[in-house]
Amino acid sequence: MICVTKMEEMKRSINYLKEFCTMLLFLNILSIIVIPQILGIIVLVLLFFPLLTDQTLEISLEDLPNKATIEQELKLVGLIAEKFNISIGSHPDQFNVLASTDRTKVDRTINELNFQASVLDMIGLPQDHTAPMNIHVNYTPKMDESLEIVATRFFRNLSMCDQGVYKRLTIENEDKGFFNVDNCIAFSEYLFSAFGANIPVCYDNLHDFCNPSEVHNVAFQAERCAYTWVNQGEGSITFSPLSFIGQKVLPKNLALMQITLL
Repeated sequence: MICVTKMEEMKRSINYLKEFCTMLLFLNILSIIVIPQILGIIVLVLLFFPLLTDQTLEISLEDLPNKATIEQELKLVGLIAEKFNISIGSHPDQFNVLASTDRTKVDRTINELNFQASVLDMIGLPQDHTAPMNIHVNYTPKMDESLEIVATRFFRNLSMCDQGVYKRLTIENEDKGFFNVDNCIAFSEYLFSAFGANIPVCYDNLHDFCNPSEVHNVAFQAERCAYTWVNQGEGSITFSPLSFIGQKVLPKNLALMQITLL
């Protein structure tokens, strides 16, 4: 009978992560060279390294034997993006919930967002909205909660994140639940008026199709979101061509916005 010690399991995990992170880096480098040339888009959302922010595993980037190579290749990603004028950002998944009342979930969120910001830093990207970290608020206010209460809790937790997160964070309208375009914009405006926090809204046309606001008009809603990006770099829009079937009007400033194709 073979007994596998915890140390042996850790070594196997680290070796697996080393190979997997190397593969993801290759895909990222390939994507920033090939995809913009084929599709003509100017923004890419990076594939990030799995498990490195799982606090139960006690594994970090520092533990990987090819850490130096990873850092060099991340710099290469940044150099290629700069050469081809490609914007890069991240889209942390829906489990990142700064507005949550669950402290454990919030702590995990802060840890994940800080890690993703550190990767963007290693690439050499600026700490501003030209390298956006785009999240969903992913919270529905309870009966006794106003939008202002949720926004205040969101801001308090955001303030506990690193500056690389605070200065890059954007929010996106969601495909279901409370945060359609109307409520995202109201949320963004309150954060600015109450705390001076600039949190622009990334417009997702497919989410708007699934979870429409009072006025169901793509051009109108995209323009509204674009105004939240004033003096903060180009606006960002997540564009799904399928949801434009049957619609004849596109936002006037679509060409001026960063576009992520789905």
